[in-house]
This record gives sequence, C-alpha cells and structure tokens, in this order.
Amino acid sequence: MFKFGLALAAGMCVASSLNAAVVDCTYKTNEESFITERYIFAYEAGDPSAAVIDGYIKFKVGKPIEAKLETKADKLVFTWKIEVTDRFKAKAFMRYRNTLDPKAMTAHMTAMAAGVPGEAINFTASGKCDVIDEKTGKAKKSKTKQ
Repeated sequence: MFKFGLALAAGMCVASSLNAAVVDCTYKTNEESFITERYIFAYEAGDPSAAVIDGYIKFKVGKPIEAKLETKADKLVFTWKIEVTDRFKAKAFMRYRNTLDPKAMTAHMTAMAAGVPGEAINFTASGKCDVIDEKTGKAKKSKTKQ
C-alpha cells in the first residue's frame, strides 16, 4: 500500500534525538473496516504529541497528522481523529486509539465514528509492531522508548 519511505517522513515529524522512535504496525483487518492494515507512528519519549500516517491519511492529507501520546500502565496510547468518507459518500469523523505494548511489540486499535446519529459505529483490530531505523527504513531488533 505504501513504502517504508513514509516511516522516514513520519520520523521527520519528531525531533532527532536518542529518545525518538518510529514504529511500524500491521493489523489484521477487513475491507469494511475504517482501520487500515498498516500505520506508522513517530514520537519522542516524554513528548505529548506524535505523528501518525496510514494509506488513508496519505491519500486524504498527504503527510502525517498529529496524534496525542500518553503513557498508561507501561503502554503507549496514541489518539487522533480524521474526517472519513464511506462507500456511500457520507462523511464523519473517526476517532482512533492505538495502544502499543512496547515490551511485547503488540498493538490494539479502536476506531469510533463521532457525530453519527443512530447506532454506534466501532471497529477494532490487533496487530504487531516493529521499531524502524530512520536511516535505513528497516526494522530494528531493539525495543521502543517510553
């Protein structure tokens, strides 16, 4: 869907330091979900903001968008929202929450439609993540920074 070059683009959204990290996560999902198969997160330890990109964000915005970052119970929690259009051309804002376990390098994502009347529209997916070397664009063996 998109190349590791996006990992580098996302990585440029955070300051270059020893505490910066770029994480590439893949999820098991389906075509009906508003959760895509791959997300890249860039952040700096201790900074409450991060950057996130996936194929839809790249298509809609053209670059990574800002996400909020919190540490809860030794897990990194990224939250963001973006306007989406469904197959019927209806627009809504989706609120995303990705919880990354940096020890196991696993993630759980939820997406919920905001401002949609009627039934709640929610999606969930679980995935695995790799820390990406910003210089090579390849997965590292090291753990993420908290």
